[in-house]
Amino acid sequence: MPGDISRDPPAVSASTSSASASGSSSVKLMGKYEMGRLLGYGAFAKLAKGGELFAKITKGRLNEDLCRRYFQQLISAVGYCHSGGVFHRDLKSENLLLDENWDSKVSDFGLSAIRYQIRSDGLLQTLCWTPV
Repeated sequence: MPGDISRDPPAVSASTSSASASGSSSVKLMGKYEMGRLLGYGAFAKLAKGGELFAKITKGRLNEDLCRRYFQQLISAVGYCHSGGVFHRDLKSENLLLDENWDSKVSDFGLSAIRYQIRSDGLLQTLCWTPV
């Protein structure tokens, strides 16, 4: 499963020769970016004890009843998001996680859009997809 959550988040080193404007603490420069203190880390895949749907599909055939169940859960989730003005824009089996009861959960809203981003012609400013 991507993103091993059993490991601690990487520590952020503040030891560098570059000092902040106040001179009281230092920061790490990464190219044009300045890294300060760690603000937190994501909860990537913590509700995903069953892994990705993609992994289950590649291991073998899923029976028709289970496939129908996942499809119904997906349609329900998409309908709920759309009713709230959220558009995922990257639905694929890698972004459908399974919990301990094998119920699917939609994840990775990194490319999502919200209703106010839609132009008057009904399109969004940016195109996005997963390259094949």
